[in-house]
Amino acid sequence: FASASRTSQPPSAIRFGQRPNPRACPACQGLRSWPRKGEMACHCRCPSVWPSHAYLCWLTKVNTPPVRIITATLVFHTVFMGVNTLIDGRTDSRLAWLFLGSATICVLPVVVPKVCGQRPQLQIAVYLLAAALYCVSNLAVIVLSGDLAYRMRGSAFVTYGTKAVPAILGIPLIPSGWFILGSLLLDAAIMEVSGRLHGDPSYLRMHLTNSSIALMWFGIAWLASSRMHLIFNAQGALAAEKKLMESIIDMLCDAVVWLSEDSALVLHADLRLHQMLGRSLVGEYLGAALPEEEQQRLKDCLARAKMEPAQLPTTLLTSKGQKIPVELFIVANRDVKTTGQASTVPAFLVGLRVASEQQGMETFQEVSIRREHRALLEQSQAALEAGSPLPILIDDMRSTMSPVQSVPQSIPETTGTGRVFEQVDVRRRQLPDIAEQQEKSVTTSDALEKVKVLGQQEHWLLSARDLNLDDASVLGEGSFGRVLGSWLHGSAVAVKTLKHRSDRKTASDLASISNEIRILRHVRHPNVVLFHGACVEPTKGRMLLVVEQVRGPELFDYITSHSGDRDARCRLQLLLDVACALRFLHAQDPKVVHGDLKCSNVLVEPAMPRAKLVDFGLSRLVTRNTLPMGGTLTWAPPENIVRSSEHVPRPSADVFCFGRLAFAIIACKKPLQGIRQRVIVEMAKKRATPMLIWPVDKPLKSECMQLCEKALCFTPENRPSMTEL
Repeated sequence: FASASRTSQPPSAIRFGQRPNPRACPACQGLRSWPRKGEMACHCRCPSVWPSHAYLCWLTKVNTPPVRIITATLVFHTVFMGVNTLIDGRTDSRLAWLFLGSATICVLPVVVPKVCGQRPQLQIAVYLLAAALYCVSNLAVIVLSGDLAYRMRGSAFVTYGTKAVPAILGIPLIPSGWFILGSLLLDAAIMEVSGRLHGDPSYLRMHLTNSSIALMWFGIAWLASSRMHLIFNAQGALAAEKKLMESIIDMLCDAVVWLSEDSALVLHADLRLHQMLGRSLVGEYLGAALPEEEQQRLKDCLARAKMEPAQLPTTLLTSKGQKIPVELFIVANRDVKTTGQASTVPAFLVGLRVASEQQGMETFQEVSIRREHRALLEQSQAALEAGSPLPILIDDMRSTMSPVQSVPQSIPETTGTGRVFEQVDVRRRQLPDIAEQQEKSVTTSDALEKVKVLGQQEHWLLSARDLNLDDASVLGEGSFGRVLGSWLHGSAVAVKTLKHRSDRKTASDLASISNEIRILRHVRHPNVVLFHGACVEPTKGRMLLVVEQVRGPELFDYITSHSGDRDARCRLQLLLDVACALRFLHAQDPKVVHGDLKCSNVLVEPAMPRAKLVDFGLSRLVTRNTLPMGGTLTWAPPENIVRSSEHVPRPSADVFCFGRLAFAIIACKKPLQGIRQRVIVEMAKKRATPMLIWPVDKPLKSECMQLCEKALCFTPENRPSMTEL
C-alpha cells in the first residue's frame, strides 16, 4: 500500500461490524486500518476485532439454535417467577410485572431478526441489547426486593450470568468489551443504590471481585471469538476446496451425483442429469435409471470404489426409454461409518460423462446410391475387368442425377431473382454442381451489381445519403456486424451493417445480409420486422439492410421482468404472436424457414405487448438447391445437429425451436441451461434430446407441456405443423 491513495474517512466513522477498508493486506490477508497522519503503511488488525460481513452472517447462523434454547429457558424461568410472585401476596406486585417484562425482553433475539430481516449486525446488536435489558430488569427486581438473601443471590446471578453471554455466543471482541464494561458499571451502581435504600454493605473488595470476574469473562470471550474465527476459516477453506473440486469435476464430467452408502440412494444430483433423463432421481436408486443387466455391475463397481476410484461404462435409460451410453467415475468417501444416519450422508461421488465417438477416428456419413447409379458402377467395373473402354462417362452419370436426391419433386426450383441473391454467397460459387458456375465465374462486385439492379426494378433500393448513420448509436452487436439506429425520412429505422474484417469473412457476411433481403422483401406481417429497403454499393462491396426499429427489449429480458402469475396472459400473447408469424412464413410459396428461432431473435414492443421476429440471416427458402441449415445448438433441432445426406431445410425445424421457445416463455427460463454442447451433440447422435425441467407452480404449465411434447418430437415427420399448433 506504499503507493495507495489516502482515505479521508476518519476512524470515528467506523461502526461495529464494518471493515475499516474493504481492501485486504496482500501479505497476511488482514484488514487494513486507517493510516495515521503522514503514514502510508499497512496495519493489519486481528479479524476477531474487525470481523467481516461473511463471518458475522455465519456467526448469527451458528448461534440461532443456542439463542432459541436460551430464550426458551429464560422465558420459562421469568414467567414462573412472575406467576409465583403474583400468587404470593407477601411480595410487592411490581416485582411480578418486572418478571413478565423480562420474559418479553427475552423474546427480542428471536422476533426482531424475523421482522427486520437477516442482517447480522442488527442481530448481534439485538442479542446484546436484550441481554442488557434483561440484566437491568433483574437488577431492578433485586433493588425492590426486601429480602437480603434474595438480593445477594440475585446480584451474584447477574454478575456471573450476564457477563458470560459474549463468551457463549462468540461475539466479536469490541462489542464484547463494551458489553462487559457496561455490565460492570451497572453492578457498581446497583450496589450503591442497594446500600442507600436497604443499608446493604458495599466494600472495595466487592468491586474488585466484580472487576476480576469481568476481566475473566472478557478473556474467555476473546478466546471464544478467536476459536470461532478458526472454525470459520477452516470451514471456508473446506468450502473453497469443495468448490475447486466441483469445478474440476464439472470440466471433466457432464453431471454429478451423490449417493448414499445404503444401496446407492441418490441424495443429490445435477440439474443437468434431470434434463438428460427427463425426470429427477433424487430419493430413488441409481440402478432405477439403468437396464436390469447393468444393475449388478453397478453394485460391484460401488464395492470396488470403496478401495480405489472405479470407472464403469454403462447405459442410462431416459423417461421415454431411450438409451444413452455413459461412463461413470465413482469415488467413495471412506470416512463414512455405518451408523443410523448413513443413509443421509454422501458416501459416493459419481461423475457422469456421455460416451462419445473414439477420438482420432474420422467418421464419414453414409450416402445412399440410387439403383440406376449402382447399375452404372457395376457395368463400369465389369468393363474395366474385361479391358474394354468404359461404356458410360462420368458426365453421363451426372446428367442422370438430380440436384438433391432426397428432395421431393413437389419442392419448387429456385427462381431467377433467387439466383441473383445466391451468387452473392461465396459458398455457392464454390459448388461445382451449380449450373451457373458451369458458364462463368461471378465475382462479388458483379453479384452485388445484379442485386442493385434488382432492387431498382422492385423499388426497394435506398440511397446511403438518405440514412443518417451514427456509429455511436449502436442498438446491437454480433460476430458479423452491428445494428445501428438511424432515421429514414423522419422514421426511426435499424440499419444492419458489417464489421471491417478479412475479405472471406466479409463475403460470408454479405451472403447473410443478402439472404435477409431476399426473404424480407416479400414478407409483410405484423409479427415480422418490417423491411424498408437496402443500400447496395458494389464498388465498396457493402450492403446495408434497413428495417423498422423495434423499441423494446429482447424476449427473454421481457419475460424475466414479467414472470409473475398475473403476467401469464401477456406471455401467452407473445407466444401466439410468434406462432402466427411462423404460420405465415410456412404458408408462403416457396416456404420460408426462419432457421434460428430463439429468445434473442424475438423483440417485444412493450406497449401492447407484441412480439416481432428479427434476424433472418440463417433463414431458408425451401427450394431444391437450398443449403443446409445452421442455428444455435441449444435451440436447434437434432436433424440440424446431426446432418445427413438427405438433410434439407423443413418447416418442422422451426416447430422444434418453437417448442423450446414456448418453454422459455411459460417457464421463464432458458432451455437446457447447464447442459454442455458436447452432451447435446452426443445425445442427438443417439437419437435422444435433453428433457426440459419444468417449474412446479406456473400458470398454463400443463397445456404448454402437451404442446412441447408434440413440437419437440425427435422425428421431424411426426411434429405437427404451425397451423395445427
